[in-house]
Amino acid sequence: MRANLMRRIAYALIFAIVTISIALSLGSKYCAEYLIYVKKPSQVDSIYVFCGNLDEYLLRIEAAADAFTQFNAKEILLSDDRNIGPWVPELQKNLTFVERGKRKLMESGIPEEKILIMPGNYGGTIGEARILKKYFLAHPTNSLLIITSPYHLRRAHWSVRKSLGSTSNIYTYTFPLQSYKETLSLQYLAVECFKLFFYWIAYNIG
Repeated sequence: MRANLMRRIAYALIFAIVTISIALSLGSKYCAEYLIYVKKPSQVDSIYVFCGNLDEYLLRIEAAADAFTQFNAKEILLSDDRNIGPWVPELQKNLTFVERGKRKLMESGIPEEKILIMPGNYGGTIGEARILKKYFLAHPTNSLLIITSPYHLRRAHWSVRKSLGSTSNIYTYTFPLQSYKETLSLQYLAVECFKLFFYWIAYNIG
């Protein structure tokens, strides 16, 4: 019985991968447009920056600094994925990604007291959404703007909406697509679409 179930799951995954690959090859532009889900607020209380590889993370940090002023936010929230960045000569030490992010925000004029590194264990997109839920149970907010890379927006929004509740005021923002090294990369689109499909199945979100 278990062997049959595992076989059916394997076939389903193979079918999903093949279907997504064909769909992407035929309509990568439309897939990209679906993934890039931007929902800007007129004003927002809290901003959260999703973790990521260092190059993308710093682009997200730049977008957060812009959004803080543009949308009159009250705080910027970061979480620590415990990744260590390259050597910083002027400081004579390595900084974690989140330390570099905080430093860059302060260099952009964001007051230090407006930047919070949230406690909790990082665990991918859904893990970050759960950290947000725990934080907002203790520190309620009226509205939240999540900032991530363009193709990650849809899955990030799904995850946060699932964690906080569909009635929450959740908005999305990103950096200009031309800044993104993976612009219309078929391989990147395929990976993100597969992750989106996995999240839909595994976490019942969408």
